Amino acid sequence: MANLKSRATSLDSINLDEDIKVRVYENAAVTTSRVTIKGQYSGKKASGRYSSILVWVKGAAGWQLVANQLTPIAAE
Repeated sequence: MANLKSRATSLDSINLDEDIKVRVYENAAVTTSRVTIKGQYSGKKASGRYSSILVWVKGAAGWQLVANQLTPIAAE
């Protein structure tokens, strides 16, 4: 959280590169996609293509994001 407050981590843009795949399991869902991100993480450039996995849980207030994993995709 301190990283975000200090602006050492910031995103300029997130662009969806490919179709999102969604799998729903009762009150949980997993989405997978590939994204291009431009920004910085902990003060260092973190731009590039990433494989994204998001985990959602449906509760009384609706769908809530509970986990996010970004994995860099090696340049070809």
